[in-house]
Amino acid sequence: MGFTQHLQDHIADIFVNVVAETQQQTASILREKLALLKDRSDDEAFSGLAVKVANLRPEEALLVAEMDAKLVDVQWRARKMAGVAVLNAVSHCHQVRTGDTFHELMERFCRKNLSSSVVQSLLKYAYVWPSLTTHPTNPTSFAYTTAGLRLDRLLSEQNATVSRLVMALRDIRDTSMEFDVDPTTRQPLLKKTPALEISELISILNVIYDSVVGPQVRLREALDRFGYGDVVFNTPLLDLNLWGAGDGDGNPNMDFQWLEHQVVELRKAIRSRYVADLQHVSLDLSGEVYAEFISQKEMIVARLIGDRYQRDEDLVADLRGFRAVFVDHAQTEDNVKHRVVTHLNELLIKCCTFGLRFARTDVRHNSVDIMAAAGALLSHLQVIPSPAAFDELPEPQQILLMRSAMNNATFLHATTSLSADDIKKSFGEVGSRVFLRMRVIAANPDMFQKLIIAETRSAANAVAVLMMLKFSGNKVAEAGARISVVPLFESREDLQAAPNTFHTLATDETFNEHLRATGMFVAMIAKSDTTRLSGPGVQGQQEETVAKLMSVNTTSYGHDFAMNIFLGGGDDQMRGGGRIVETPHVLTLAASRFGATRPSRFAMTVQGLQMQLVFGSRVLSEHFIEAFASQQLLAAARLLGFVRYRPTPLICNRKSADQSAHDFFNASMDCYELMVGSPDQPGSAGARRATIVDYYSHFPTAIIAMSNKSSRPGARKKTSDPLQGRAISLDQLSKHDGAYVTATLGVTRALSQLHGAIRTGAPEHAGNPLSPLRHAYLANKSFRDFVRMQAVVLFQKDFSVSWALRGGRPSSTDFEALARAGAEAVAHGTAAKPREFLAFIESQDLEEVRYLIIAITGEDRRPISTRDPLTVGWFDLADKMVARERQAKLSQHMLLRAIKAMSDPQNTLAQRAAYFGYVAVNPKFSTPSFSLTMTDPQKEGSEKLSETSPAVSARLSLPLWARVSKI
Repeated sequence: MGFTQHLQDHIADIFVNVVAETQQQTASILREKLALLKDRSDDEAFSGLAVKVANLRPEEALLVAEMDAKLVDVQWRARKMAGVAVLNAVSHCHQVRTGDTFHELMERFCRKNLSSSVVQSLLKYAYVWPSLTTHPTNPTSFAYTTAGLRLDRLLSEQNATVSRLVMALRDIRDTSMEFDVDPTTRQPLLKKTPALEISELISILNVIYDSVVGPQVRLREALDRFGYGDVVFNTPLLDLNLWGAGDGDGNPNMDFQWLEHQVVELRKAIRSRYVADLQHVSLDLSGEVYAEFISQKEMIVARLIGDRYQRDEDLVADLRGFRAVFVDHAQTEDNVKHRVVTHLNELLIKCCTFGLRFARTDVRHNSVDIMAAAGALLSHLQVIPSPAAFDELPEPQQILLMRSAMNNATFLHATTSLSADDIKKSFGEVGSRVFLRMRVIAANPDMFQKLIIAETRSAANAVAVLMMLKFSGNKVAEAGARISVVPLFESREDLQAAPNTFHTLATDETFNEHLRATGMFVAMIAKSDTTRLSGPGVQGQQEETVAKLMSVNTTSYGHDFAMNIFLGGGDDQMRGGGRIVETPHVLTLAASRFGATRPSRFAMTVQGLQMQLVFGSRVLSEHFIEAFASQQLLAAARLLGFVRYRPTPLICNRKSADQSAHDFFNASMDCYELMVGSPDQPGSAGARRATIVDYYSHFPTAIIAMSNKSSRPGARKKTSDPLQGRAISLDQLSKHDGAYVTATLGVTRALSQLHGAIRTGAPEHAGNPLSPLRHAYLANKSFRDFVRMQAVVLFQKDFSVSWALRGGRPSSTDFEALARAGAEAVAHGTAAKPREFLAFIESQDLEEVRYLIIAITGEDRRPISTRDPLTVGWFDLADKMVARERQAKLSQHMLLRAIKAMSDPQNTLAQRAAYFGYVAVNPKFSTPSFSLTMTDPQKEGSEKLSETSPAVSARLSLPLWARVSKI
């Protein structure tokens, strides 16, 4: 049994014993399930166990559904801890280079004889820039999330005992996944409140607080060890940001008062952490001899408790002064002095990282709301007769009008003197929400970093933000300006227009001066929404947009500023399903193909459940911070020419492969949009779109809604068309439906076009050219990543679920007839019935399997299963995903039964059972970001990236709780 599987099995046994303390019957059924898992029983056995559960009383069956969901969850938590343990073991195997550690990176720089001055110039790219957001992808209550984080912390401790683990698992058992409780009414809350979401964010921040020292110390040690002791690095590795609690496009529930509350809570939380750390210093400073130092320490504590520090620098200066006096004058034993100084050094690292803010907040509003607010403001100032009149103006006129208003001192005075009530009356609901939130930014400039414009349509959107920022009291286009105005490009068309949008902004006088003041331009590239609109092939357009922005010569705009890229995190396409930390390499390599020579610092959203994946415990968090900073530093070194990219195979022609990949991604987007309609004209697909909407109607979206605990409302457009709703809801619906239609729609046709192209290769190998699919796979990383992601998606599909929801799987003869009917309907643009469309999708996926295997192996094989590509290319990962899928088998069967029972709207127990089934099945769909075999198959030594490798397994040690044979 492997290391990862051992931890999952062991915690499962302990949890079932914990369940047995209060629920013998439930525990008995869970033990039967575990026995089926260990015996590798088939699907029929799990179906039989689900029948046994269905024969229980409804309340008893619901209890089994809940505990099985929790069982799957604790195994997921053990799996992620095992994953990072394996990664850390791999990082210490010198024959394998992952790029994840500062030690490996500085050793590489040293071997290449990079000078200290070069390393010094590169270190600014050792930078981790996350933006955390509570999000619908976390389907559990705040109380359960907190219990889960406590369990994560224990699982990451090597010396955690079984008795401590049992206590944490009792919390898991007894804490509701479904509901938090209103503290006033004691009634269950269907949604989290902004207050709970703020608390959830702070619980993650507390984990990160404990994680920043280790990576910073290891960077310093690596510099010293490899001859870079003269390199100065005293800036934080981490620039921590978060969104307003539950924020999306200006979540109306997160009004300006809640935003103010978040500011207060963040300040209180970080001060309390500093106070606790300083009190810890007192443990070594007991006795009369330390009275002076204790007094000085208490003075700092009193200032923190009383919120009397106005600037980060003042706190840092006091701590440095305290440390200096202690070092110079303390009469103490060396070991005591060493402990105190070490603790103060660590506290200074934390203070320099988190300041008096803990994290800065990123505020987001939709461009439609921003323009509505701008129109309301100008109407209030009587610049235009009504907000509607502003909407009717062409973009150049809007910009001129706003720029003129910004320079009017009378207007500025008129708006700054307005009360909140006046603003609500004059600006309307949307306008007042946007404007009053900007006032909170003005009152707390150190607490905010970015204002994100969702669905940026034009440069006028950004100018409108600048105007409202200025009129709400913020510094704009002048010294001291802090807030970055960030256009978020979502649709394919917006991504294509992004370089021109940037140019229009950078040549606008006011925006240009704002860039000078802030020193950077930040462009945000959407992921999940772009995929919703244009399909999985949009990965190519996303990378191309990033590359073109990174290629901009910013000095040509009158002064130098940094071009930074902010990545949405709702979809895995842009990194090909690989590890999150590899994102800088993937995008920088793509940028190099477009002639970029200046690196970017990449910001990224970390959403919902992702927060528990990368920041769930100190071990996870430390690994992520060091690995991402190291990978970003290495990516910069490569782009600047100090470290070579991996050479293209000799049999390949890189330019030809790049063009093939470019053509494929465009074709994939075209094919997807042919089915669903263009982003701006969804009706253009006609009956094809209607077919997809009808198909999705067979999975109850109420289950998705129940799992969305965010205070953020549902989609603005109330429609039965899931393609017009939230991207995350569509993605979850597509996965749980079984066929995961949106992840492969249009791909087969695009692969077919590439397959039919001329065989190609390097000129000197013209006599033996490669198939276009194989050639693009070998020589273009973006296409290789896409193939890898598609292999994972196809493996995750479960057509047995899709057919069960639509009357059952047909015979092979009927299947062929249904598939032909579906194909004809799609070809002619007529409507297809759900079973016809499903048969068409499954047959298309089998054809895609053939093309993927040609790309991966060069061989044209007859497809047998949608699982073939992953099994052929990444068998170790395929094996792990089978095990993970089997953990959810019982819940999958119970979920299907609950869906049938939900036809009775009064059956609330069935609805709750469906929720638990959904939560339990969900982990099998999350892309395994810690999987070692998801690294680039071209990477040197990739065959060694496995926990079964002797060099790796020798470095793996079971934690204390997992060594106990009898539980």
